[in-house]
Amino acid sequence: MSDVLLFSPSQVFSSEGMASGVGLRVWEMARALKRKGHAVTIAEDGHGRDYEKDGVRVLGCDWSNYASLAKGKDAVIAPQCRMMVKYFKAVKNVPILIDLYDPILMESIKSMEPDLPGLYEFSSAMKRTAAFLLGGDYFVCGNGRQLDYYTGMLSILGRINPLNKGEGLMGLVPNAAPSEKPKKPAGTVLKGKAVPAGRRIILWPGGIYPWFDAGMVIEAMARVRRESRDAALVFVGADNPGAPSFSQEGFRNAKRLAEKHGLLGTSVFFTGWLPYAKRAGMYFESDFAVATYRNHLETKFSARTRLMDCLWGGLPVVCSGGDELSEDIAAAGAGVLVGEDPKELAEKMCQLLGDRKRLAGMRRNARRLASEKYNWDAVIGPVDEFCRNPKLAEDKESALARKTLFSVYRFSRMHALKSYFWKSVSVFRRGGIRKVVEGAKKVAK
Repeated sequence: MSDVLLFSPSQVFSSEGMASGVGLRVWEMARALKRKGHAVTIAEDGHGRDYEKDGVRVLGCDWSNYASLAKGKDAVIAPQCRMMVKYFKAVKNVPILIDLYDPILMESIKSMEPDLPGLYEFSSAMKRTAAFLLGGDYFVCGNGRQLDYYTGMLSILGRINPLNKGEGLMGLVPNAAPSEKPKKPAGTVLKGKAVPAGRRIILWPGGIYPWFDAGMVIEAMARVRRESRDAALVFVGADNPGAPSFSQEGFRNAKRLAEKHGLLGTSVFFTGWLPYAKRAGMYFESDFAVATYRNHLETKFSARTRLMDCLWGGLPVVCSGGDELSEDIAAAGAGVLVGEDPKELAEKMCQLLGDRKRLAGMRRNARRLASEKYNWDAVIGPVDEFCRNPKLAEDKESALARKTLFSVYRFSRMHALKSYFWKSVSVFRRGGIRKVVEGAKKVAK
């Protein structure tokens, strides 16, 4: 077995026990590898204290200690995040697996402005993606569509070439559910606290990011409450403290719309994130979850962490279509797909609220889908195989390949400087001078 190091771009668990989507994937991947017999360590940014949990060690990473952390490790696993770009210069001789499950470029086009600063910021994201695809020894992604998407990228970057024939370069590792069954906590986590005790909860599980359409659900609730006065839409963690630039605008807009319709505090409620260890409670207390989003490119390639967690909790899901997980949910009878019409959504929500027998069947189907197809012990195979036999990619190590294939994609120093400048302009627009200074300090490290 191998000694494996996983990097996380944020704390896996905050001091309050909260966990982000990226952190959940890192954590469950680490636990699954531990169950396969590997020695596993997580190095996280924003670290508070060293600890060990479920046999996994958790240490700090301050963007400058890559070499010392990777020393003596057999394999490294990392997501494509800004903090890892300098890794490839610091560490040369440890095989690295890049986790591409989060389609960052597709997400970026939803949040960046269509102007010069936005385009330069996007070019920086392109450069980072290219750095990961050129620097990785093996890659995994989140679904079949992503596999095609990244295969195209690897091809145009020269990573699929006569040296490797495109073989043994990428595996498919979907977001998955924990191996253990959810346990109902003592007491309640939402009823009688975030919402009156007698209400039937429709759950929005997580942040309101630019690719989501929470307004559609709120518009639908204006209709739902006419037929189901006891129904309550509850946003749990709509404002993600770990990603405020992505979630705050959506959170504010949703509250304003709920207030406009006279729903805020009566039929629509907002509450903070729940600790990871207590999150199962919201699945037991809710009737079903809802998540709506426009059918754009991000949707096509997405891998929704929170919806997967709902399935683990046995919670039926009402969601928009367009992505692979939503299609699996519908096919398994674990939920219902909706279009982009609030009236249609309201009708389907009312139908479910009026049919407890159907909801009970959907709960069983959700648990079955999570346990049989989407559980970490079932999907971890490609990562486990890489860790059992880690090796540096032949083409990446070839001087001839570096001279011919990869030299095409070198970025000039001037382009980098312009990108940093216009990135600073974009950051200033969103967060002011304080955010610019914070970002500059991280780059300087």
